[in-house]
Amino acid sequence: MRPVQKKMLIIGIPVFVLLAAITMFMLSPRGKAESASQGTTGEMVVGIATLHHQATAVTEDVPGTIVAIQQVSIAPKVMSRIDAVYVHEGDHVAKGQLLARLEGKDLAVNVLAAVAALGEARAQLAKARQGPRPEQIAQADEAVQRAKAAYEQAAAQLDLVKTGARSQQKLQAEQGVLVAQQQVAQAEAGLATAQANLSSAQADYERMNTLFTEDIIPKQRLEHSATQLEADRQAVHQAEAAVNQARAGVEIAKAQASQLDEGARTQEIIEAEKQVEQAHAAFQQAQQDAIMAHQGGRREDLALASAGMAQAQAGLAGAQTMAGYTAIYAPCSGVITARKADPGSMAMPQQPLLTMDDDSLYQIVSQVPEHLATQLTRGARVMVQVDALQSSLPATIVEIVPGTDPASRTLTVKANLPHAAGMQSGLFGRLTITTGSESALSVPAGAVLDRHGLTGVYVVDEAGIARFTLVTLGKQVADRVLVLSGLEDGQRVVTSQVDHLNAGQRVRAEGGAL
Repeated sequence: MRPVQKKMLIIGIPVFVLLAAITMFMLSPRGKAESASQGTTGEMVVGIATLHHQATAVTEDVPGTIVAIQQVSIAPKVMSRIDAVYVHEGDHVAKGQLLARLEGKDLAVNVLAAVAALGEARAQLAKARQGPRPEQIAQADEAVQRAKAAYEQAAAQLDLVKTGARSQQKLQAEQGVLVAQQQVAQAEAGLATAQANLSSAQADYERMNTLFTEDIIPKQRLEHSATQLEADRQAVHQAEAAVNQARAGVEIAKAQASQLDEGARTQEIIEAEKQVEQAHAAFQQAQQDAIMAHQGGRREDLALASAGMAQAQAGLAGAQTMAGYTAIYAPCSGVITARKADPGSMAMPQQPLLTMDDDSLYQIVSQVPEHLATQLTRGARVMVQVDALQSSLPATIVEIVPGTDPASRTLTVKANLPHAAGMQSGLFGRLTITTGSESALSVPAGAVLDRHGLTGVYVVDEAGIARFTLVTLGKQVADRVLVLSGLEDGQRVVTSQVDHLNAGQRVRAEGGAL
């Protein structure tokens, strides 16, 4: 067959199909009814628009997937067995809503231990701030006086050993023996008093311990009684030391009196000098102890107690925080998309229990061919067709991932969508990209009518009669559809009431022409 004949045959086939379709429509009951109704049906008021070639955007659609901008994987921060999960897939949750709970008995025990440690640290700090009690200060002052007297006595003894005895000195030595014996008696009386106080404190502590065991008194009362008992024990030790020191003074006084009778020897002088040195050292130490007692707690003791208090507070805060991790809350409002664990399972850190989407913000992610992606910029406005929602939504391009996929020659483009009812992750969408413009005819989408598989519009002739005309349509841009064939510039088409209009029916315009 020659080329011309092939071309005519190719053109003739669509024309034959079109004529056959028209014949079938006219022979159908609806076509016969409409033909019979021509000229008999009353006039209808409809919208009429005059067609003109206009500059129309040339677009290309790129498929994409709707995803949530914020997708959250919710994992526990501690390892524990799952006690309860309160949500299921598809549930809508609010920010801060309780989603799941883990077992936390061991963490609760840690909190109780931290509370006890904090109480102990608080008591130690109070003790360091309070410093010695009045009776301890008085005992320190008495120790200074005793040490001073012992030092002076040792110095006098040394002088006596070196210079020899005189009658007056012998008399003084004898009186010294009597005074030393009196000091022994006083020290023993002080020891008895201290021992009596210790016995009373021991009994008081035992009574407090019994009351604490029966949960009658708080732990602080027991700790105060224990502190008093320890102080009274120290007082007994000091009284015992005073008794020993007083008895030693008696021996020294007797030795001095004996030396006055026998005269000084070199060895006695050396021993007397040693006694003076020891007594002087003891006197200086007693003075330091008295100064500390009057000043209260030492700075280093206060610093140590304060550090212990801060450490205990931090330990309690950490234990409470860890215990709080057993309750898992929603970090944002959204919808649960996956539930990956059930009660009784062991939860591990960094292993998600749930995943959720923030359903307030979605975006479309498309793999755009490189020749189209180069025409896009961040912030540009585009249209997105979401077939499942039967809607066209404006979107804003927020990200163009640099780097072309060498296999598909595409770039990843992300565009944020406005809030729309029914939007969810995974829906199919089409990103409409404008590549240029051309002069074309278009009709309102409401003017298009589909009858028995035939697509057409009602064209209004000069007599005001609506004629059903078959058309070939292109893409829909916003609320208008491009016309590829079937209509000409200047024709008028019906834009409303097309479902209620019959072919051949007279119409009257309710609006102006385009």
